[in-house]
Amino acid sequence: MQYIKGKDRNQCTLFPQSLDEIIDPDNDVRFIDLFAESISLPAFAFVTKQSLEK
Repeated sequence: MQYIKGKDRNQCTLFPQSLDEIIDPDNDVRFIDLFAESISLPAFAFVTKQSLEK
């Protein structure tokens, strides 16, 4: 008789769902990400895709 076998609960996945899952909440990279997102690239004369659409 055939049946659907469930997944092994102890099995690790090869790739995580997202980077957010593997980076600790207090990791320095989160601060760097916030800093990088706060920089206004057009203020430094960089052309971005969003500035081209306006």
